[in-house]
Amino acid sequence: MVNEILSRYVFFPVWEFFSNRNVFKFYHHLNELEKSQWLPKKQIEEIQKNRIQTLVKHAYKHVPYYRKLFDKNNINYKDIRLKKDLLKIPVLTKEDIQQNLEKLKANNYKKNMLWVNRTGGSTGTPLIFNRDKTTHEFTRAVDRRFRRWAYDDIGTKRFQIWASLYDIKKSKRIKSRIHEYLINHRLINTFDINKQKISEDIKKIIQFRPKVIHGYASSVYFYSQYIKKHNIEIPEIKSVITASETLFPHQRKLIEEVFGCEVFEEYGSREMSLIAHECKAHDGLHIASEKYIVEVIRNENHVKNNEKGKVIITNLVNFAMPFIRYEIGDIAIYSDKKCDCGRNLDKIKSIEGRITDFLIGENNKLVSGTPMSVPFSKLEGVKEYQIVQKELRSIDIYIVKSIYYSQKTKKKINKIMETYIGKGINYNIRAVKKINKSKSGKKRAVICKVNHEMW
Repeated sequence: MVNEILSRYVFFPVWEFFSNRNVFKFYHHLNELEKSQWLPKKQIEEIQKNRIQTLVKHAYKHVPYYRKLFDKNNINYKDIRLKKDLLKIPVLTKEDIQQNLEKLKANNYKKNMLWVNRTGGSTGTPLIFNRDKTTHEFTRAVDRRFRRWAYDDIGTKRFQIWASLYDIKKSKRIKSRIHEYLINHRLINTFDINKQKISEDIKKIIQFRPKVIHGYASSVYFYSQYIKKHNIEIPEIKSVITASETLFPHQRKLIEEVFGCEVFEEYGSREMSLIAHECKAHDGLHIASEKYIVEVIRNENHVKNNEKGKVIITNLVNFAMPFIRYEIGDIAIYSDKKCDCGRNLDKIKSIEGRITDFLIGENNKLVSGTPMSVPFSKLEGVKEYQIVQKELRSIDIYIVKSIYYSQKTKKKINKIMETYIGKGINYNIRAVKKINKSKSGKKRAVICKVNHEMW
């Protein structure tokens, strides 16, 4: 392992230089972001206002998709100045991107000015998209500011419990291995695991003695269960950062207990990078307001404080392929409460999950899988579960049984479903040997394949 100071101030900048990245620009952005998070609310809104105006002007003049969209809907880009004005612009869906990939690219950007990437496709709709290379350092600075809140700085010893096959495949390259070693990071694959592998992985954690653990919420929780069950002593850890999936309350509680540290939830996506992150106040997630406008909407209007709605995101800095009012596919609860930490960045109270993580219950009510996770986690005789709705009045509950499963367990499952979803639904309990993960490595507790038209 490498000394943290050496990693931060020697290996990191040298690696960045030979990777054709501008480390000076990165640190400049990071220093500015460390200051801007404490600015008064009005000054942050002024930054957003200027960036909205610059973005929509660029989109109309240089992006064929937006020129056609604005003209078709009689939108004058000069009228789009504030967050509320964005409601005039139709949302950008994943299907829109797939069908208009070339038309969404700015015509004043050459290929060598673009980063090409793709999503993991956990929703069944994988995307190919471009990022602006000129803002790459700004994006990385935003990510680093977030991670610093959770004691994770450059060179900090971090152990990653990860399940994305794309990232895992990438990590096996010799160049990636050298980089991971020099910046004090280690990564383990949790896409496909068994008892022997878990035991070996935990030995690696103990041997490496990380200060930070970063991983998929379900994977970190699964390892926490194993550690507790086998009374394994883990060296002191400063924080655990969970990613990629909704962190349920019972998961947070166990992770805190097992690792004896603070747990921070982060929210991001492959298309956007990190969007929001918990601070040490643990009262919602702060949005990177200098980079994003995040709307939480229902019935085409912004929701009020503590109300739930669809997440719509505008990336204010990616001019190569602008995502203006992108419907990312998540549900969140909006918050206008000022955080005790003193930051004036916008906030969301919580990420409730993907739109496809909500079931349609009795009287067409939309039910989040988050609160249901608590009673399911307490069921005796159920190791794992997954709830799948393919039809409006029928729901399948897939369970991995333990030796303690009984008819009493079955009755409890039905009672939970009737309490949360309603009695007018047909519930089918199906025993399986294993709950499969999605292509992106996520283990989803709830999957709904019925259209959520009311949203």
